[in-house]
Amino acid sequence: MGQSDAELLTSDPASPSSAANAMESEHTRTNSDDDGDRNHDSSGVGDTNETLSARSDSLKTDLRRSNQHVTAGKDTILYDDVLQEMTKLSLRGDICVQENLLDITEYHGSKSDRLLRKLRSIDDLQNGKIVEPLPVAGEPGFDLWDLKYRAELQEQQRAYVGSLFKNNLPERWLNLEKLGNAADALSLLRRGSASRVLADKFGIEMTRKHLRCLDGPHWLNDEVINFYLGLVQDRNDRLTGDGVAGIPRCFCFNTFFFNLLCGGDDPTTNYNYSAVSRWTSRRKLDVFAIDLLLIPVHVHKSHWCLGVVDMRPQSRRIMIFDSLGGYHSLFFRNMRRWLQDEHLNKKKVPIEDINEWEHSPAYAAEVGAPRQNNGHDCGVFLCLYAECISVGKPFDFSQQDIRDRRIMMIQQILRGSIYE
Repeated sequence: MGQSDAELLTSDPASPSSAANAMESEHTRTNSDDDGDRNHDSSGVGDTNETLSARSDSLKTDLRRSNQHVTAGKDTILYDDVLQEMTKLSLRGDICVQENLLDITEYHGSKSDRLLRKLRSIDDLQNGKIVEPLPVAGEPGFDLWDLKYRAELQEQQRAYVGSLFKNNLPERWLNLEKLGNAADALSLLRRGSASRVLADKFGIEMTRKHLRCLDGPHWLNDEVINFYLGLVQDRNDRLTGDGVAGIPRCFCFNTFFFNLLCGGDDPTTNYNYSAVSRWTSRRKLDVFAIDLLLIPVHVHKSHWCLGVVDMRPQSRRIMIFDSLGGYHSLFFRNMRRWLQDEHLNKKKVPIEDINEWEHSPAYAAEVGAPRQNNGHDCGVFLCLYAECISVGKPFDFSQQDIRDRRIMMIQQILRGSIYE
């Protein structure tokens, strides 16, 4: 009687001390008038019990190994409780019940394994393992097409993205001396009323509460992203206005544009041109006379990316820069439709050939862009992508620079300019 319920489940069914065996013997005696049933019980049940015992031992080993890693709050998810209940039920001598319960437990064990893989993938992301933009052999989503063209695709994308970066003089527009002391900026940000307006430009009142998302590992809000893109736009307008060579003429949409184009909060549609049809008219903007369109994209309202549409006839392309990589079919499809609708609405004639705007196969994010290795810096990466692309300079940052770049963004917003 010193055995635990879990031990009883895996004990030798032939042992006199096994409660399950005792009940099985009772079952056999009760049916002794039926020779066929008696023969079946005496020959098949032992084999079945041995099989169940082996399955149970293997299952318990796997589940206990999983228990070392899976927790829910303060309580470890223990499958021994399930095994104990199985032992109690097995006392009735019903082999089918034992088999069914083992099947159920194995099923839930497999669900636990899938959860473990998800948790570990999140853990990998948080601990510096960079997410690849395209799947590789053995990963979900991989196929022979990717294998054949992966290297060629990445080389083509790098070559094209390289054509965006025609300037290599970042110091001209990033004069750190004029930004002042970082400690002073942080002190101003951290002390005082959260509702106090620290910067007011582009129709955005930047309060201390809004700006504090840059001070530490936090997601960026719409106010900070839109204000910073306003600074990017302001610098681009000044540089192109001054005739600086190699600077593409850009237009930065705000964070609300693409969301409205995708139907906003309307669950019945994922495309609504009428919601943005007057967007460019109010700004007296001819997008077909612009070099680059920069579009913030909020994927599932949880991850920021930067969409870029190259409008130049010699290099027309739709791109998306995602610090986690991945695929973005909705962005590519909707931007193609928007170009067609915008041309028809503003020019009053259909666009000649929408296929002039190329895109990556499978709607993949552009390779070669800096990647994040956590779950909160995507908005900063978006802003820094825009800052570099808008002046045609190569990406000059990586994940290890983001803390310093956050502080620099605070200084630039407080100063109201990223222009020397």
